Amino acid sequence: MCDPAVKHMPPTLNLANAAINSAADLVTINASGQLINRPSTGNRTFGAAKVIGSGFGTAKEVFTTDWDRDGAYDLLTQWANGNLTLHRGIATGGFQAPVTLGSGGWETLTLAVGGWCANNRLPQVVALDTAGNLYLYPNVGLADMSLRTLMASGVAARKLSMVDYDADGFQDLLAIRSDGGVQLYRGAGTPAPRVEARLTVDTGWTDVTGIRPLRDVTALNSTGVALRRANDVVQYWDLSAGRLASPSNITGSWAGQRLAQ
Repeated sequence: MCDPAVKHMPPTLNLANAAINSAADLVTINASGQLINRPSTGNRTFGAAKVIGSGFGTAKEVFTTDWDRDGAYDLLTQWANGNLTLHRGIATGGFQAPVTLGSGGWETLTLAVGGWCANNRLPQVVALDTAGNLYLYPNVGLADMSLRTLMASGVAARKLSMVDYDADGFQDLLAIRSDGGVQLYRGAGTPAPRVEARLTVDTGWTDVTGIRPLRDVTALNSTGVALRRANDVVQYWDLSAGRLASPSNITGSWAGQRLAQ
């Protein structure tokens, strides 16, 4: 699962005209199903909102990731009808026609997307089912995503986010529980999370409706998460010191919009 035969490194592309310019961009879905990007302009500031897609009104979650590691950012979308699709990004603008990676059953899962496996340069999908089982789905390109391995059981979360929380170079999982607590599942670059007591790293997140990992927002190689709160506030929480720093609000009009991850 975590040791592919081929490692993929993306080329350096000029993404000035791409729909998504960087891992620091904020992407949202509005009430009309339009996909909107706010490009990062540095130091927790973002440029004017621009529509980069439409037809996402029935999406359960939209994830921005470089799925094929070609240098352009793609859209991995979990739909309410149970399908999982990929829109490959085009460096000169827009997205290719969607490819179905999974047909049926995905609507019941809680997902996170990112580089969980240390030796695999392609992102993978971590999925939590309603029974509390956490699975790792390897990246199989444009093929059907049915292969998976059990990572952990007894996990309780209404939302997941994959980010390097403790700045050790490995991706971790933030699991937002229904009581608003945020539980940390630290990764070690292998399928299973570290065997250790699960820390609750924050509380009071009952009103969080969306969470998005961001890179390079405050400085090059900085890490953090954006939170969409129920009161139409979007916050940035920096993680560069290996812990959640005090949040700051991101300027903008967020009514009727939800965060892509």
